[in-house]
Order: sequence, then C-alpha cells, then structure tokens
Amino acid sequence: MSKYIFGIFVCIISLNIGCKKADSAEGSRNKSLKFATQVIELNEDETFQLELLENNKEYDLTENPLNVRFSVENSEILKVNEKGIVEAINPGVTIVYAETNKQNIEVEVTVFNSFLTNKIKQPLRSENIFSKGVYLVRNTVIQSIDIDSEGSVFYDQLGGQLKHVIFVGKGKPNTELESSMQLKYFGHGTNLAVEEQGEDRFIWINSNGHKKNDGEYGSNKTFSRIKYVPGKIVERYEEGDTYYLADKLNIHPAIDQKNDILAVTTSGGGDPARYFYIYKLSEAIALKAKSIRLPELRYGGEEQNIGGPPETVVEPVVKIKDLGDLKPIASFKVQPSNDYKKLNSYDFQGFDIADGKLYFFEGEGNGNNIANGPSNAFVTVFDYMNGKEISERTKVGGIARISDLDNFGITQTGYMEAEGIKMKDGVLYLGFASRSYDEKRRANILMYK
Repeated sequence: MSKYIFGIFVCIISLNIGCKKADSAEGSRNKSLKFATQVIELNEDETFQLELLENNKEYDLTENPLNVRFSVENSEILKVNEKGIVEAINPGVTIVYAETNKQNIEVEVTVFNSFLTNKIKQPLRSENIFSKGVYLVRNTVIQSIDIDSEGSVFYDQLGGQLKHVIFVGKGKPNTELESSMQLKYFGHGTNLAVEEQGEDRFIWINSNGHKKNDGEYGSNKTFSRIKYVPGKIVERYEEGDTYYLADKLNIHPAIDQKNDILAVTTSGGGDPARYFYIYKLSEAIALKAKSIRLPELRYGGEEQNIGGPPETVVEPVVKIKDLGDLKPIASFKVQPSNDYKKLNSYDFQGFDIADGKLYFFEGEGNGNNIANGPSNAFVTVFDYMNGKEISERTKVGGIARISDLDNFGITQTGYMEAEGIKMKDGVLYLGFASRSYDEKRRANILMYK
C-alpha cells in the first residue's frame, strides 16, 4: 500500500512542477513583446497597421495568441481597432497602448496637419487673397492682424517717425480703415489678439516698451488687455489689465477665447531660445492686480515740445497681474538656428493658438529689390501641450513667385514681409506687408481653408 501512496505523491509533485514551468514560459513570452518602431508619424486621414515584435520576430496579430489589446490616449487624434489598424483623424501627438495579461507597452504617434503642407506650399491663387493693398494710418508696415466674428480686420502698425506710437486700426477687407486708436510707449506690436465681449472688442498686445538708442521701442516688460475705443490714446500702463512674467522680455500674447486659452511667448535677456507658456484665459483675467516694480525702462522725449513727458529712465512700481501666480498648463521652447532650412532661422513674425495647436510664423522681405529674389515665409504647427511639431515647417508658396504677385496687383518687386498669423474656425490667415516701386507700405492677408 505504501508504494501506491508514494506513486501518487510523486505524480502530484510532477504535475505541480509542470504547471510552474508552463506559467514561467508564458510570462517570459509576454515580456518579450515590443512595437516594431518607437515613433510613428502619419498624416490626417491616413491609416497604418501597427506591427509588434516578439523576441525580435514579427508577432502574428491575426492569430493574436497573447490576446493583445490596443487602446489610445486621445481618441480625438486617432482611433485604433482590435487588429492594430490606426486611423489618423486630427493633428496632434498621442500614445497608443498594447496590453496583454503580463505586459503593457506603448508607442508615440504624431498626426501631421496635411492641410498646411498641401495648401500653403501651393502657388498663389485668387481664392487665397482675403484682402490686399490696404493703406493704413501711416506709410509704415503692419506688425500683426486679427479678424473678429463679424469679419472686421484689426491691424497694428508702427508709427514711423512717431517711434513711440503703435496704431491699432479696424476695417473691412480690401477697404480703408474705419477707425484707429493710438498706444504710446507700448513697444513693437509683434503680436495682436482680439477678444470679443458682446459689442466690445479688447486688444491684447505688448506694453511697457523700452526706448532703445535709435529711438525705437522694444524689449517690452508686460502685455496688456485694452478696450478698443476709436480715436482714443492710451499711454503705457495707464489703464486696462496688464500682465507680467518675472525676468521675461519681449513678451507677447495670443488667445483662443473659445477654448479659454492664453498663450505667451518671450525671448531675449541673454537666452537665445523662444519660450511659450500656456494658461487658462479666465484664470489670468481673474488674477488680482498687485504692485510690482518693473525692471528699468526708458521712454519719452518725443512730444516734449507739446507737453509730453521728457525722456525718462524709471523703475516704475505699477499695479499689474503676475502670471507667476498661475501654474502654466503647458510650456515649451524653440531653439534658434543659423541654418535657413531649419525652424526659427528667420525673424519671428507672430504666432497664434487654436484648438490645441500653436501656429509659428517666421520670414523676411526681399528688401523691395527684385534682384534679391522672392521674399520668404514659413509656417510651423506645434501641439502646444508637449511642444511637438505636428506640421512640418512649410514654405508659403503664395509669395514665392514674383510674377504671380505682380499679376494679382499686389507688388511688382516681390516685397512681402510676413506680419501676423491667425487661425479662425478652420481658416488660416497670414498677414503680409507689401511694398513696390512706389514705396507705399500696404497690408495684405492671404487665407487657406
């Protein structure tokens, strides 16, 4: 009888050992799974079959012996089915996950904005011309643009000989300005944004500029939200909401009012990079103003003969809203380049934000000299939550042929300096300052939809 008991005992032990070996092998197999590539780049509406490797050999997703299950971090950017087929929907960056009972793996997927690469690089067509040849307050170039929900165009332009003045004007496409207002000692006006509150319009623009040795104003310390009032003159920080970021210069705002987003860009101060900070717009507006001493700035002297302030160097204590009291929901930076084939190698000409994307504009005119060839402008789009490019840097084809610009009555010399960018309801607007042989500076806006 004892030999039977011993035999049963041995059999049970063997079965247990066998089970452990099988479980160990399955666990080892699961942990050997990985994506065939760690970065995937797609265009909108493109489909793609994910590939997995098991022990560096192609894994059979048709049989799927490990019961791999797929999911996606952001289903507004792309979809993935049970077979690992990805469908790109909207531009952005997201993560695709593959899960088994023993292992979780992931891969980053970027969906590029094919709209930009396919549309913007094309030669100029009549449907691209939203507005052309508009002469503003003075014979100076525009600096930025915006378009409100009623189709009114807002421009800002430098004051020319009035180096301390930014003119903000309002009009309809292809027509003279209906009205304008003046902002004194504000700065360069590199970026402009318009906020709508019923019938009222509020201008977001840089403020507290510093007078340089050549009399131009720049290196602004703050930006402001000012009600647009035709004919009004506003000086420095005298009214409106004014915003500040400690130790930052050349600070410019953009807003996405629909999605409650404020974006701020800064540069200078010895750091060659351009920084972007993203906040909730409503939280920024709700900040309580407090007294802050600004860094040294110089202003004045231009209107001293008519009672204006003399040239003054001050470290003013002002009531402003400190964005340092808020935590950004995202931030990233763009490094400069000396290679004109690369991002951020031309002059920065403005930015905008809309629906999770940041639109970056750079370029330069051709000196109003046809012998220099065409002007240049480039658009790059980022997912502002992570700073990833979701549209390759795209050259604006609409200004690349001088003959086209001449045929459409814009400029005979090819001078088209990039000045302002806006994305509104799926339509991209690009501002350009034109000149020709008559030396008149005119405002033009190209659109892509």
